[in-house]
Amino acid sequence: MNTEIIYIVCEILSVLFMAIAQNSYNKTEEIVTKKLVIRKSSIFFVLSVLPFAILFWCRGISVGADYQNYTNIYQKIANDTLIGREADWIGIGFQLICRFLSIFCGNNFYLAFAIVNTVTLVLLYKTIWQNSKNPTLALFVLLSFCLHFQIFNQFRQMLAIAITFFAVKYLKSENFIKYSICIIIAALIHNTAIVLLPCYFICHNKLNKRMIIFYVLALLVCTFGFSIIESLLSGTYYGQMYFGGKYDIQTDSSIMNLIVRIMMLIIVLLFYKKVIKHDETNVILYNMVIICTIAQIVATQSYIFARLTTYFYIYYVLLIPEVMKVAIKKGISKQIANMIIIIILIVYQFVYYNSSSGAIGGGYDEYRTIWQDKH
Repeated sequence: MNTEIIYIVCEILSVLFMAIAQNSYNKTEEIVTKKLVIRKSSIFFVLSVLPFAILFWCRGISVGADYQNYTNIYQKIANDTLIGREADWIGIGFQLICRFLSIFCGNNFYLAFAIVNTVTLVLLYKTIWQNSKNPTLALFVLLSFCLHFQIFNQFRQMLAIAITFFAVKYLKSENFIKYSICIIIAALIHNTAIVLLPCYFICHNKLNKRMIIFYVLALLVCTFGFSIIESLLSGTYYGQMYFGGKYDIQTDSSIMNLIVRIMMLIIVLLFYKKVIKHDETNVILYNMVIICTIAQIVATQSYIFARLTTYFYIYYVLLIPEVMKVAIKKGISKQIANMIIIIILIVYQFVYYNSSSGAIGGGYDEYRTIWQDKH
């Protein structure tokens, strides 16, 4: 219970500071000194990041089921004792990050991973700030989805997700070079990120009959041709680990996630025309969440695909505020709309946090500090 209170307080502070930053930015408020001009919004944006950044800086080794594995790997990289199987798991990109950090941090994995986790968090917040017209609501959605909690555990994949999410601005501006560079960097850190590369050629298409047929065919191929996909991936590191392994389990949570995501997709599709009319670049977000739903359907056949869904699921963070704006313009009371979304997302967070696949399974249900480790 104490841990939940800590997290809730940090979330409230984070959203509150983001709201002040948004309000200050809209009013173009500035602090003028003798040497520089600082926008108040920048100060409060930093304060918004700080609550969870501090938790990452101070967290003990028991917070995060995979943290111990990462600390062992980091120290082996720092001391040049990494063996082949471990190198296959960690990936060349993350190896380079650890090797670079070890120059300054030595064997101090606390400091090294505090930096990695903070960079991940900043990328997520920065993407929201740059791409959402309502960053306060977008941040609330991000926190309600519990995506920030996963940074405690899934170091590499969350960093890769943050990089691919940051690349959305290059999707919007149709800058393939910069977009592909971001995706390749992310894939070097966690090779699953490569699935985002072909999305550049898909996500700019409006949801006409041709695209609907494309998605239906993609779903049919992934569903009925799963054995072919399995054989293609079985030789990869994750294929060997998941297919037929202890991680390749079918649980009730996979079905529940699918039901929730189908419902979410249906709701946002109801406002598709108005949302696209308001901003044509929102078609990118719609395509991403449709791909998310298809990936979740395939995940019911093998859990390996559940690792892919978050790359697309995170785009709801930008889409939901757009849908909310249109819903309010259509006559839905702003107070009622806000109340509904707040209740739904709080319930979502509570269920996730207390599920076996959430905080308990991720190992961050009990927060401990570095100083507790030393005692």
